[in-house]
Amino acid sequence: MSVLNLVCPPSQQPSSISLYTVVTGGSRGIGRATCLLLASRGYDVAVNYQSNAKGAQVVVTDIEAARGHAR
Repeated sequence: MSVLNLVCPPSQQPSSISLYTVVTGGSRGIGRATCLLLASRGYDVAVNYQSNAKGAQVVVTDIEAARGHAR
């Protein structure tokens, strides 16, 4: 998490700031939970995976269904 987030949570940051993150292992387990949490906090999430493309797509779909941004 960046220093900016410790000082000012994403929901209170100026709209001109964009927050992006890449989560490795984002298709399952702790990586999946991290993707969902960061998306709920306003981050654009890149879901990275090694072999579980279907699981990664489910995570992206879940984030987009909650009006978040993921790829």
